[in-house]
Amino acid sequence: MSLTHLVIFLLVMPMSTHAADLEAGRDAYYRGDYTAAFAELQPLADLGNPTARRYLAYLYLYGNGVQPDTKKAIGLLQMTAEQGDLLSAYTLGSVYQNGPAEVQSDDEAVRWYRRAAEQGQPNAQLNLGSMYRFGRGVPQDDKEAARWISAAAKQGHTRAETILGYLYSNGIGVEQDEQAAVKWLIRAAEKDYPEAQYLLALKYTHGNGISQDHVRAATLFRLAAGQGNTRAQYNLGVSYATGQGSPLDLVQSHLWFSLSASQGNPDGRDAVTQLEQSMSPEQVEKARQLAEQWQPDEAPANRPDEEDWEQLSRAPSP
Repeated sequence: MSLTHLVIFLLVMPMSTHAADLEAGRDAYYRGDYTAAFAELQPLADLGNPTARRYLAYLYLYGNGVQPDTKKAIGLLQMTAEQGDLLSAYTLGSVYQNGPAEVQSDDEAVRWYRRAAEQGQPNAQLNLGSMYRFGRGVPQDDKEAARWISAAAKQGHTRAETILGYLYSNGIGVEQDEQAAVKWLIRAAEKDYPEAQYLLALKYTHGNGISQDHVRAATLFRLAAGQGNTRAQYNLGVSYATGQGSPLDLVQSHLWFSLSASQGNPDGRDAVTQLEQSMSPEQVEKARQLAEQWQPDEAPANRPDEEDWEQLSRAPSP
């Protein structure tokens, strides 16, 4: 082996080992083996690896495998954010916005969200938009809110797409435009996002921005209801009770009203009481059995808003 090849080997080998250790640490973290995650991540964090430090901060934030220590977590996140790790900057914003009362600061949340948002981190863009929407840490400004939420939506952030659809539907920070609302809701609904499916189903129900289609509306209500969306469950119950978009079926209607009621929806509770007046005892018993046996559909993996966004976690090179 030539001297040049030997030098290259010596340089590359530790990096490969570190990458494998980091992957092992991340795998342990996601399967809930936090002791193993700490053991893999701590040495890498000591060497200055920003991703390892961020995951170590997650452990300290939630007390997973270690004693909870918000200050230590913040210190780790600040170090990695200063290294250009955008996910650390975003996480810092979240800690300052939603963390323990002693560290909460909307001003600090906005500062760190903005740092990540301006460099393209979509979760931070969405949250910064939310801060403007509700006037937290910044003056309330619907146009600025819509601008940041739109930036996240254009990167495929599912929740941002859904909220942007809502903003267009209601003319909040943008000109009201039902067709634009439908466009964004379709993008999110096609990724099986239940809130988008529910809102899009309402568009089909009322013919807002799209041709009225009760069958399509019921299909979307069913998809969102299956993932536990309580408003979709209620509306699916209405669909079965009226035969509008679904076959008339009082047992299925009772099921979905009951599931909605079980999440605290008062309309669902009232609907169950009213519906039972038109049902036989056998039908009521069957519906209750179905409700007891019901399990939510498994949420799809790797939605854009739930991804690690690792490809965006570093600031661009100067």
